[in-house]
Amino acid sequence: EAKTVTLEPEKINALLGTNITEEDMVKYLAYLEIPVENKVISVPSGRPDLNLMADIAEEVVRLYGFDKIEATQFSGRATEGGENPSQKFRTAIDRNMTGLGYNEIYTYSFVSPSELDQIRIPADSPLRDQLTILNPLGEDTSVMRTHPLPSMLRVVSHNVAHRVKAAQFYENATLYFKEGNMSREEKTLCFAFYGYGDFYTLKADTNALLDALQICGVTYASNTEDPCFHPGRCADLYCGEVKLGTIGQIHPAVCGNFDIDVPVYGALLSNDALFSCVAEEKKYVPLPVYQAMERDLALLCDDGVEAGTLCGMIRSFAGKSLVDTFVFDVYKGKGIAEGKKSVAVRLVFRQNDRTMTDEEADSG
Repeated sequence: EAKTVTLEPEKINALLGTNITEEDMVKYLAYLEIPVENKVISVPSGRPDLNLMADIAEEVVRLYGFDKIEATQFSGRATEGGENPSQKFRTAIDRNMTGLGYNEIYTYSFVSPSELDQIRIPADSPLRDQLTILNPLGEDTSVMRTHPLPSMLRVVSHNVAHRVKAAQFYENATLYFKEGNMSREEKTLCFAFYGYGDFYTLKADTNALLDALQICGVTYASNTEDPCFHPGRCADLYCGEVKLGTIGQIHPAVCGNFDIDVPVYGALLSNDALFSCVAEEKKYVPLPVYQAMERDLALLCDDGVEAGTLCGMIRSFAGKSLVDTFVFDVYKGKGIAEGKKSVAVRLVFRQNDRTMTDEEADSG
């Protein structure tokens, strides 16, 4: 078949370090019986060595004359390497998770479709519409994962089976989803532990991570619908209207499917959602100079009212001197009517310019 190569004068001159005109290049090639028309070179059948722009440049410079190329000093442009904001954010996650005592793990992204059964994903869930590998090593590695929890629980199960009494793991897992004729990747931060604490330990670790990442104003809402988690020890995280993810105790039935006989607590946080909620400006706040005043409240409310809702209501009605609120006890039992609970909330007050009086703290 007839072969053609595009004549590219600018690239040829850049390669040779010359200023040969296009007309001269066409003339030199014509001497060699290599026709050019509208910058398209028709390669003669007897010249199979002409395939690339560099081959054409070699023919041009042979006729132009190597001796006419002026000697020049080498030049180059130095570029400063570095991470883009997204990469810096990923590095910050790694640094802070390690600082919290978690060990990073790496697991395979191609998994078995039966893994979603093990974590109790419903049959009609869109997570079951997985990308199938054309040439899998076997049924256990035949699809791309859409959920990071099975991979994490296999690691936990391995450690439990080898009598490791307590362990903390995290993974920046890549998930794969169908999107038309293409695929879409998502990064999800998954971390879990056992033998180390309880739900409130998990919440404290999550808050510490979010604070370090400059993600503020996070609220929690109970989640009783996620089949992977214990219905009474599970919560969704929100930053404004953005859902960051879910934390909680892994459902005992799910743990049983992985031969895990100890309570496991885990979190699933979307990297994209976390990155979108990072505070754009970092504000310096000096350490407090004046002593804080604390007041405790015991609030009787319906059992279905979340403690976080109570704290939010208190903050909305309190003055500027209220700097913190947190729940330190929830009581249900003798003396409390059925369907009710007593929530103990500690209020922390402080003035920035002076020491508060008891009267000021009492008035809020």
